[in-house]
Amino acid sequence: MSMNLEDISRVQKHWFVEIEYFLNTYKRLENKEAAVDAWKDSTEAKRVWKKHYSVT
Repeated sequence: MSMNLEDISRVQKHWFVEIEYFLNTYKRLENKEAAVDAWKDSTEAKRVWKKHYSVT
């Protein structure tokens, strides 16, 4: 399934629950913790991605 969404309001609420559950389970298996503080829009996601992963 492909979701190319620019507007977070179009994402069904149960997906947020599923994603948080996945992240928590994945980190627990590594004996680490994960926390989702807030869900942001695609503009913020792109800004964070560029800040941390762009090649300069």
